[in-house]
Amino acid sequence: MNGKNSSKDSATDWTRLRQMSDAEIDLSDIPEVDADLFERASLKYAGCAVSPEELVVLRAAPDLADWLRSASEGERGEALDALRQVMERHKAA
Repeated sequence: MNGKNSSKDSATDWTRLRQMSDAEIDLSDIPEVDADLFERASLKYAGCAVSPEELVVLRAAPDLADWLRSASEGERGEALDALRQVMERHKAA
């Protein structure tokens, strides 16, 4: 860990870890990730279960459309949060 994240020094031997091959990593205490795990999983938004996202087509100004196409996943998430806030305001009105 670096000083930005913690005031305590890390006890991890980072040099040894970087030199390890994948085969040397002990995975015996990690459960298998299989299709059943994903079948039982549920999507949550702010702690509430939601249905999967749907594709929506809408008209947008060219600059906004260009920005959305190039935006990162986090930025698109912020845009969806802003739309949700507008929706909630209009529901309350």
